[in-house]
Amino acid sequence: MVYRLVMLVGALILVGLFVMQLWWLCRTFLSSRGFEGASLDQRALNLATWTFAGFAAGLPFFAFGALLLGPWAFYRNLRDEPSVSELSANALFMRGFGYILAAVVVTGAVCAGFLYVVGAV
Repeated sequence: MVYRLVMLVGALILVGLFVMQLWWLCRTFLSSRGFEGASLDQRALNLATWTFAGFAAGLPFFAFGALLLGPWAFYRNLRDEPSVSELSANALFMRGFGYILAAVVVTGAVCAGFLYVVGAV
């Protein structure tokens, strides 16, 4: 029973880590595009939330959907921003794909380390 509780807490921490990584990457991207102040944090949170929602909605589709719906949500959320409009749709999609892929790799490495520590691997 304790093992299940440890795994549940570990899974929740990994999801939190994944969302925090997306937020930080989105905040860095928006900051480089001229967003500042409180609007930067709110916009980054909104962008990270929708990107994560797209990723999570795509997971049931054999994980490939997550790598398509997450970047698509990133693109759809930014396509009407004037400071981002000079980037092409392909560039925005690939930026979102890179952010999703980076967050997945880091979270996967932390998950593998966690499983190693608890003796599951």
